[in-house]
This record gives sequence, C-alpha cells and structure tokens, in this order.
Amino acid sequence: MKTEGRNSAIINAHQICCFFMERIRRMHTIKRIGKRIYDAGGCDATDDYGQGYDDAITLALNILLEETGYTIEEILDYEED
Repeated sequence: MKTEGRNSAIINAHQICCFFMERIRRMHTIKRIGKRIYDAGGCDATDDYGQGYDDAITLALNILLEETGYTIEEILDYEED
C-alpha cells in the first residue's frame, strides 16, 4: 500500500512538472510571436499603404497583448536564448 501511494505522488509530481514546463514554453512562444509582430511594423510610413500596414501591425500586437495579458514592455524585453 505504501508503494502505491508513493507511486501516485510521483505521478502527480511529474504531471505538475509537465504542466509548468508547457506553460513556460507557451510563455516563450507568445513573447517570441509578439516580438516578431513588433519588429515587422514600425516603418512610420507617411503614404496611405504604409500607414495602413503600421495600423494593422499595431492592431495585431494589441490583440495579442489583450488576449494574453502581457504588456508591451514584457514583449520588448524578451530575448531568445
């Protein structure tokens, strides 16, 4: 009986570890995506097409930030290892 309880605890610890590792991977993925979106924009164009492009990039980045709860500072501070 003791072995069965111990095995259950090991399995639960493993599941918890896997859960947090997946969360960390997702966090890095979201920040990497946000950084790539940010880097794709910012041309500060004056013509209509360029301004529309900047506006679309800003909108996409704002949607990502709103849906994930990250701030622009967290995205800009992200650096891949």
